[in-house]
Amino acid sequence: LGTSGTLFASSSKPVMDTSGVVAPFCDATGAYLPLICVMSCTGVLQEVLENWCDMTDHDEAAALAQAVKPGCNGVNFVPFLNGERTPNLPHASGVLAGIQTGIMKQPGLIYRSALEGITFNLKQGLDQMIQQSNGGLEPSSLLVVGGGSKNKLWRQIIANVFQLKLQFPMEPESAALGAAFQAGAVAEIGGKADLCDYIRRQDLRMEDMEVYPTEDEEEKKLYREAFDRHAELVDRLFR
Repeated sequence: LGTSGTLFASSSKPVMDTSGVVAPFCDATGAYLPLICVMSCTGVLQEVLENWCDMTDHDEAAALAQAVKPGCNGVNFVPFLNGERTPNLPHASGVLAGIQTGIMKQPGLIYRSALEGITFNLKQGLDQMIQQSNGGLEPSSLLVVGGGSKNKLWRQIIANVFQLKLQFPMEPESAALGAAFQAGAVAEIGGKADLCDYIRRQDLRMEDMEVYPTEDEEEKKLYREAFDRHAELVDRLFR
């Protein structure tokens, strides 16, 4: 979670997405590394923080947002402030839908709606990746890195929307670490290495904190409804 948001995984089968949403990369071991990348990520949050919340501290804004129910009382923030690459909508714009009297004076609600909107867009990308993998990709957890991963509220929103456990590697240079794992797997076993097995055997230091999705059925329902509204807004306005 940084200036852009990226989701990628190791897959035993190629992910051939003719829509272009999923990049069909290969990994160093002969398996596959499907990837999606969205433009609208932490830059959107910074824009909301500075120009809507009139604050400079994300922790302060997140504390206000924590008091807002999932789904933001029917408000959806489509975060395409500068267009978007995933989905491929370069001429799209940001949208704030569902506003009512008084909502514009609730910075916590707007901040949370931005967090949810970014997360919904990433979730749509993962759904596409799983669908196109033909059974080769079945995630059970997410490793979350980048500046945005420090936001405790965002961590919980992601876990709740994705319905997956989150873990947080401590290595700040996570891209370099991933490349080293690719090289190490090939060097140890050769071209038929099992990358996931190799990584599981490494000393990958994690934060003690793990985040689990909510088990509250009402919260799940609110997230599902908000996600569906997001998907409908994007389809009706930009496709």
